Amino acid sequence: MILKRAVFTKLSMEFIEDPDPGRVKTLIFATPPIEYVTETAEMWSGLGLGGFIRSDVMTGWDCDVWAAGATGSARLDLLRGMNEELARAGVGDNVISVPFSKHLPDWFDDGGWETVVENFRRGAKFARETRFVGMALDMEYIEETWGLHWGAYLEPGYPREELRDKARLRGYQIQEAMLSEFPDMVTFQLPETYSIMGELSKDVFLGSLEALADAGAPGGMHICPECTYFQTSPDLMVARYGYGLDRLLHDELGPKLARYWAQRCSVALGLAPLGYLRPIRDERGKRLGFGGREEIFGNRIIKPGEDKGGNYSPEVFRGVYAAARMTCRRYVWIYSHGPSWWRMTPEQYETYGGPETALAPLAEDFEEYAGVIRRPELIDRQDIKLMHRAVSEHKRIDVLGGLGMPPSWWVVGPFPNPEGRGYDCVHPPERSVDLDGEYEGAAGRVRW
Repeated sequence: MILKRAVFTKLSMEFIEDPDPGRVKTLIFATPPIEYVTETAEMWSGLGLGGFIRSDVMTGWDCDVWAAGATGSARLDLLRGMNEELARAGVGDNVISVPFSKHLPDWFDDGGWETVVENFRRGAKFARETRFVGMALDMEYIEETWGLHWGAYLEPGYPREELRDKARLRGYQIQEAMLSEFPDMVTFQLPETYSIMGELSKDVFLGSLEALADAGAPGGMHICPECTYFQTSPDLMVARYGYGLDRLLHDELGPKLARYWAQRCSVALGLAPLGYLRPIRDERGKRLGFGGREEIFGNRIIKPGEDKGGNYSPEVFRGVYAAARMTCRRYVWIYSHGPSWWRMTPEQYETYGGPETALAPLAEDFEEYAGVIRRPELIDRQDIKLMHRAVSEHKRIDVLGGLGMPPSWWVVGPFPNPEGRGYDCVHPPERSVDLDGEYEGAAGRVRW
């Protein structure tokens, strides 16, 4: 997750009520205690939410969610009861998120991959049995392994020429196994697995999409970007990004997959309005954790949800939320850092548990943020309405014209990024431009 805060420039825009508020559902990435959610289903419905993305059910690709002790029939019954109660309240699109929190087996380790695929098959069966609508693959935690220049792939004799095909096969196998148990499941991948995570995450995505297309799966694939979390420009950084990523897929997938993408799939932009986040780094630039607002919490690492304040104002949220809904066909989602969107009473905390920060007050202007979701709006501005129609009707428009954007680029890289510190380094091509120059890159000499 890359955290960057853009400077908000107040734009001239007017809002109108969305005549079809159910067109796009808002999901929240959060894990309140199961029985607490069951008790408070109407509260979540009252916030205007359409579902949860929960990362506490299947805790990794290596997790057998049916294993004795990991779930048990009591947990299955609790989750099913939660989803049924939420559905009765109108919060029915609930999803199991599977974090890729440890390295996968080597791509050519068939035995290791049999376990991965089987765990996903069993996970999909569990999702179906407990009334979730589908599963999300959260792939950011092993980002270093998705590029072709990871150290293991550079070892002498490693079959790098076969690597991308093998990654695509693994994506196909995972998706095919899940569909065998849950044919109408909805599939999500996050963050931007196709466009920013590296070549192999792109191949896993393509394999998964191919399996969905081959099966004519009705649930589709939905990409959940995170780079829009803190963007504050509705037109430049949210609407254009949503339209642009959707268009990129239309243009690059090839006829069969592009047709399936248009019929069943979508981009689902992520926003993080509440739960203030500020990276805390050591002297070498390595991220140690997150801090809250410096004037309140200093530079210490805080607990998730300890700072429930806004990353930007309710006014900004109104604009970016409307822009996201206008350039997403089916879902948008909200990232909640800890219990930033709920507060328990002491009695509820005593009964259901959860993080202690659930007792802390919500942001003073919480109702203003919640009101944005409760009353979906559209931006009444011609350029954003054009992008809205283009996404809805799968049409192409010129979103860069008049912005002064260069139509073509010189690119050099990749450069090393040890422990995430590469973003803060000034690499030689950033000091001066020499289009004939060569530089020491992540895996040898690189050129423009």
